[in-house]
Amino acid sequence: MNIKQASEQSGVSAPNIRFYEKEGLLTPARRQGNDYRDYTAGNVRTLKLIRMLRMLDVPLPTIKAVLRGEQPLQQASQKGIAGMLETYSC
Repeated sequence: MNIKQASEQSGVSAPNIRFYEKEGLLTPARRQGNDYRDYTAGNVRTLKLIRMLRMLDVPLPTIKAVLRGEQPLQQASQKGIAGMLETYSC
């Protein structure tokens, strides 16, 4: 699928998808001949995960560690939730 379709399915804007790719969070395949990005269902799942973690204010290096299997998802999301609670507690 192309970047527009990946954006629609994941809820992540095309510019953000390109940014995440540049930061090494996502590596879509490239079509032979024209070098266009070719996103898979797995890429869309990754984008949804990135989006969810960013909504929890999890920093990009932590997201990268989660995607590489270097940090448990539960630990990263709990830190994000704890940070949000600290920010918004009265």
